[in-house]
Amino acid sequence: AGVIITEVTGNGRWDGITSMAIGVLLAGVAWVLALETKSLLIGEGASRRDRAAIRAATLAVPNVTSLEALRTMQLGPNQILVAMDVDFDDEMSDDQIEAAIDEIERRVREVLPAATQIFVELQSAP
Repeated sequence: AGVIITEVTGNGRWDGITSMAIGVLLAGVAWVLALETKSLLIGEGASRRDRAAIRAATLAVPNVTSLEALRTMQLGPNQILVAMDVDFDDEMSDDQIEAAIDEIERRVREVLPAATQIFVELQSAP
């Protein structure tokens, strides 16, 4: 459009104005892309709301006494890594602990489908 206006009017300023407008547009697009991909670039964690949902889902599993540490990292637009240290009842058998860990993973994926990798570390063993 700037080149056409320059040709029609014979005024070269329109070409310069158009070039500057394109530069501003490209800078704006770069800024928006940088903001949108920031979490992917620096490995930012999940949102506070998502961490609260993970914590609630984990503590709702029977025989889980506490959630000692919860760490999350954004791996992709729809991929979140979850690592947690969970304390179970001391009287639980190995099979019960394994079933409880499976239940934790299932419940976390229910509340946060983006949780593609979930690591549960046992805090206390029977």
